[in-house]
Amino acid sequence: NYMRRYDLLTEEVSDFNVAVGDNMYVRGGNYGYSILGFFYRANYSYADRYLLELSGRYDGSSRFAAGHRFGFFPSFSAGWRISEEKFFAGAKDVVNNLKLRYSYGSLGNQSAVGYYDYIQTISTANQLNYSFGDSAKAYYASESSPNATDISWEKIYTNNLGLDLSMFRGRLNFTIDGYIRDTKDMI
Repeated sequence: NYMRRYDLLTEEVSDFNVAVGDNMYVRGGNYGYSILGFFYRANYSYADRYLLELSGRYDGSSRFAAGHRFGFFPSFSAGWRISEEKFFAGAKDVVNNLKLRYSYGSLGNQSAVGYYDYIQTISTANQLNYSFGDSAKAYYASESSPNATDISWEKIYTNNLGLDLSMFRGRLNFTIDGYIRDTKDMI
């Protein structure tokens, strides 16, 4: 919200009603939206060799029309600590940690959508460029363009493959990752 008015009676009080000028400017409007989310995560480790993590989000946003507000976004990761296997025991003096990792996950994005994009609006602030005999121009109402009411979450999917290597009692460390990120239902 924004207000402006000139010719303050006193500069000691900063209040809109203390100004007497005819030149007034008032702009208002509120935008609000709500988000609801649930999150879970579960971890499992077997013999410190096989690692698994499951996680997910269930998110809702008022930026989408009813019936399209909620989305489920699961993720998982798995790891194999090769350095903890019995067959690797002879190399443990040089290679302290060798782990192979893979993960897959999805996320939802709502930031490309406006607050009320699914609602068609009528504007009454339009003024004709000509008058009908009077000196004042007439106002008219106009309808916004048709809206897509089935817009929902943009979904981002990521696949990641990685390798962790630690050598010489942690003095030399390597981490290598490769990933593919794909966006579906882009708005």
